[in-house]
Amino acid sequence: MKLADVLQTIAAVSPRLSIPLVAMLSYSIVFRHGLQRFVAEAKAAGFAGLILPDVPPPEAQAVTDVIRAGGLDTILLVAPTTARPAAPRLPGCAVGSCITFRFPAPPQRDHLPDDLQRNVLEMRKLSSVPVCVGFGISTAQHVAQLVGVADGPSWVAPL
Repeated sequence: MKLADVLQTIAAVSPRLSIPLVAMLSYSIVFRHGLQRFVAEAKAAGFAGLILPDVPPPEAQAVTDVIRAGGLDTILLVAPTTARPAAPRLPGCAVGSCITFRFPAPPQRDHLPDDLQRNVLEMRKLSSVPVCVGFGISTAQHVAQLVGVADGPSWVAPL
């Protein structure tokens, strides 16, 4: 599959959709294509935002500034173990969208990390963008544990 094919397909279907589309891809693809060129083409195709899970916080700010200037939002994926010194830099990179906590594979877990609620609340103090929890939320009990803590799950498996 080629990037041009994906953009062409999205451009064909996006006018009929009522929800925003977000692309999740490796920054290496974006880098090879050219960041400004990719952002312009993704926006023209109908994307509303990007998830670039392999861009760490120090580099994320410069990248997300270009993405934002091009009219797209960014969603950052943050590990629950993200070092606290890095955490204050994350919300500025995600202005206009959200920060999502992610978990290691396997996606289905028996229980959520013990410090997850505290980490989500700490992140919410740093920014006004929504803080979601996902890619590991797979039971109704998980969702119940996050009510009133996170702004929402970013991915929930069928229950």
